[in-house]
Amino acid sequence: MKLFVSAIQINDPELKFLNFYKVLEHFAPIAVNIEANELMRKKLDAPKSSFEDGDFIRSIFELANSMRDKFNDEDLIKATFSTCFDFIGLFKNLPESIKKKIRGHLGGQELNYSTEKQKIITSNNIAAKIIYKTRNKVVHAKSNFALTGDEVELKEMEQLNIFMKKACSQSIRWYSRQPKHLKLEIIK
Repeated sequence: MKLFVSAIQINDPELKFLNFYKVLEHFAPIAVNIEANELMRKKLDAPKSSFEDGDFIRSIFELANSMRDKFNDEDLIKATFSTCFDFIGLFKNLPESIKKKIRGHLGGQELNYSTEKQKIITSNNIAAKIIYKTRNKVVHAKSNFALTGDEVELKEMEQLNIFMKKACSQSIRWYSRQPKHLKLEIIK
């Protein structure tokens, strides 16, 4: 909450964005852990006879390793987009440049609740990647930082902050609904 309140009070659009980003980043490990726990539960629901198979045991290790790999900065922010808030509902609040890229992926269609699941996942990832790259631009704002072209321009930063504020508000409410044992994951 401290980061959220701070973000609301900041006037500089890039610093405001950075504080909102930190709020989402704060919840990201919980989102990844929820996904990892669910995948492992499904894996362990296999019949007991599977546990005798070496390939099955190796697949458990592969699953654990693949989830550990998701603890990089870009994948962490993607996890918040797919877990912590209603991306489809907030889509209209994104800057036009991000919406345009997503619509291009969707073949000119609008993102809505009837969009195919895989297209929604890809749309989440597109927006999260752009926001991650924008974060890098702000954090590494030095003369030798090379832009990728995916970053949101300063002229759209105010609109991006509107989206980020709403995403953070929903994420805070999402977090408050989580059971206590998941909330403790942040502390570890």
